Amino acid sequence: MAANLVSPATVADPTASALLDAGEVHQLGATNPMGRLVRPEEVASTVAFLASEDSGFTTGHCLEVNGGVAMD
Repeated sequence: MAANLVSPATVADPTASALLDAGEVHQLGATNPMGRLVRPEEVASTVAFLASEDSGFTTGHCLEVNGGVAMD
């Protein structure tokens, strides 16, 4: 049995704010093609999709939730 993986970029949440100063957070968001950090609900939506029947035949994948910062 294979599994799926969700791999978010830096998430705009209290942990990021605690580990990085405001300038670093701003710089990470500015370098993202979407112009901001990933929102927690965007990660949650991806996990919910994988847990739903809508992803029925999706297996063995790593879903990058990063706004295009790293594309294969």
